[in-house]
Amino acid sequence: MALKFTSNELVEIGRRVQDARVAKRMTQEYVADQCDCTTKHISDIERGVVGPSFPVIEKMGKLFDTGVDYYLYNTAGYVSDRIITADISEALVNCDTDTRMYCREMIKRTIAYSELLAKNMGGKKK
Repeated sequence: MALKFTSNELVEIGRRVQDARVAKRMTQEYVADQCDCTTKHISDIERGVVGPSFPVIEKMGKLFDTGVDYYLYNTAGYVSDRIITADISEALVNCDTDTRMYCREMIKRTIAYSELLAKNMGGKKK
């Protein structure tokens, strides 16, 4: 099933695919193998040369734990949060308890500071 995209959409989809792949620390070769296509095809998608078919984009969504909507509808906030959470968990998994507790406290302080800044700026958060 061929999906139709403008050239700008192809570039944006390709960027999102590459961002998700890199965030998951996967190679193009591995993704191609999992999506039943060639490494060149994955490279072409990432560079915005071609668009992915629905079966390929669906496999990518499952592989990257993002869902199809991330690529097609730019739901970057939803996916970025999931990727960030996974990255933080992965980074902490091999840390000792003291380090994890220190990181937790730093996150709490950062959130409190961010909320204070937002309050002082009239409720605007970045």
